Formats: sequence, structure tokens, C-alpha cells
Amino acid sequence: MAERPFFKKTIEELEQMYALNRDDAKMVKHLLRELKHRKTQRAQKLKALIVEGDKPPLWNTPADPALYSSDDFNKAMDSWDALVKKFTRSKH
Repeated sequence: MAERPFFKKTIEELEQMYALNRDDAKMVKHLLRELKHRKTQRAQKLKALIVEGDKPPLWNTPADPALYSSDDFNKAMDSWDALVKKFTRSKH
């Protein structure tokens, strides 16, 4: 296999690949290797998402989960669901 099998993939394609195949350890390993070569903010966000282990983003919330309101948590989960849908939506 080539050293960078995802070299010609767009960031959108990489995001979709991850959203659809996040349980494929070999694919995720190659994806992380490719993202090390990419310097765009979007690529770095995808890399962070992978490295952080798919934790739902809790934007604008305290670090201590005991301090979250249920509304904050629900908003974060809605954001997470929207993000996953964006990456898994097929192109037509």
C-alpha cells in the first residue's frame, strides 16, 4: 500500500470516510497519518476529533460535567448529531 493512500482525497471525503468507518482501526490509522500532513484548520479539527475519541463536543460548557445543565448537554448532543449527519450524508 502506498505511504499516503488518502493523498488525493479531499477533506470532505476524509470526513465522510471517518464518519462511516470510525470502527475500522486500520483505516483510522491511515487517516491519522494523512492528517499529519495536512495543515488546514478543518483537517486539524478532524484530527482532534479522532484523537479525542469521538467525544461529543460540549461547546461553551464548563469542564466539570456536574456543572452542565441538561439543556447544555442536549444542545451539545444535537450539535454532535448534526455534525455526524453532515459527514454521512451522501452526495447527489
